Amino acid sequence: AATLAVCLCLSWAAPLTEENANIAPAAEENYRLITDIEPINYNVTLKPYLLDSDPREKRFTFDGEVYITIKPKVNTRTLVLHSRNLKYSLREFYAKSQPTLKTTLANVEPNNVTHIVTYSLTTDLVANQEYVLHFVYTGTMDDDMHGFYRSSYTDSKNVTKWLGSTQFQRNHARRAFPSYDEPRFKATFDVALTRHKSMKTYSNTRIVNSTTNGDYVTDRYMTTPKMSTYILAFIVSEFNERYDGEFGVIARPEFYQQTEYAYDVGKLSLNDLSDYFNISYYSMGNDKMHMAAIPDFSAGAMENWGLLTYRERVLLYEEGSTTLSAQQNIARIVAHEQAHMWFGDLVTCEWWSYTWLNEGFATYFQYFTIHNVEPHYQMDVQFVVDQIHSVMNMDSTNSTNPMSDENTNTEEDLARMFNSISYNKGGTVIRMVKHFMGEENFKNSLREYLKKQ
Repeated sequence: AATLAVCLCLSWAAPLTEENANIAPAAEENYRLITDIEPINYNVTLKPYLLDSDPREKRFTFDGEVYITIKPKVNTRTLVLHSRNLKYSLREFYAKSQPTLKTTLANVEPNNVTHIVTYSLTTDLVANQEYVLHFVYTGTMDDDMHGFYRSSYTDSKNVTKWLGSTQFQRNHARRAFPSYDEPRFKATFDVALTRHKSMKTYSNTRIVNSTTNGDYVTDRYMTTPKMSTYILAFIVSEFNERYDGEFGVIARPEFYQQTEYAYDVGKLSLNDLSDYFNISYYSMGNDKMHMAAIPDFSAGAMENWGLLTYRERVLLYEEGSTTLSAQQNIARIVAHEQAHMWFGDLVTCEWWSYTWLNEGFATYFQYFTIHNVEPHYQMDVQFVVDQIHSVMNMDSTNSTNPMSDENTNTEEDLARMFNSISYNKGGTVIRMVKHFMGEENFKNSLREYLKKQ
């Protein structure tokens, strides 16, 4: 366990230590938030406008309201968080113990490069006392596949259908609500989504209750586990689901039949991962999982805790049309995102400098989990060709980069970390550690490491 622990420089839901928290960026702009304040909970309510019947001036926008419970670690008069492309009609805060004594926050704009907004207060926020930040605002649902964005498809009757979906990794939660939008700032989330009655909503957890007001319905969701902002997710759509009460796949209605393979292999791989780590997915604070096929999606797939999102072509399987190679790819990517539930979601890198720890474990387990549940694919052998051989070529070029890179600050830096060095080389190094330790020692060390947290 000690050998493996050296490799696992990961942070958990526990409070951050001061020695790990204050990492000075190398860039001229300060892209990192100060760590004097810890977010505890976000209570977020959003209402998107997606339909032709919505007011023209509101089309493809959303109304938002958020209450953020925070706790200062020291006395401070500085309040710093992220916000991007949001227009505010109310900004205020109050001590949780005195909710009627509200203080209005100044109309301050965020830095247009770092998206950091700094509020200078006239009185101290007292250490270890909880406060509530309250914001009312509007945002735009753009078509760039980041933040809370709009997507569309044409149904079987040649009618354009609109939906709202999210992609918050790496730094786009700030486009849906003001937030401490770095992976190290973990908190719980209470989400409410208001939709037209013709649509459905999905989020990380189960719906607690729904209330109707005319043609609109508000769905309120269970509190999430403590997690980073980038793995929060929600969908507002007319999708259908293949669902057994715990596990499901959602997609546009006409693609329902194509969800069967992902549903079947997804249940098998999730059970195999749970067995391997000796920690059931359903025992980690979220008792359901949906996998969603999104028409417009910038990433291949995304590990939002309890609501995994995928490009349609890497989740949907059509008998007689989908190739064997594509079917294997579906299985691999399903297992990759599910492995992130342990490495990425439960255990999270403090900053994107260490992306390889998230992606390396997910890449390793996407092969060896599917090898267990679909052994005829021979994924253990394919790993060598797909991952080791390919990354040797990339790593021999002048454009290669370190696996861990402290000089990671700008959006371009963050994007650079999501390359084959983090995925292929990360997975290859983890496989090498497995062979050095032996399978049983490797597995037991991971179990011990996960169980301690």
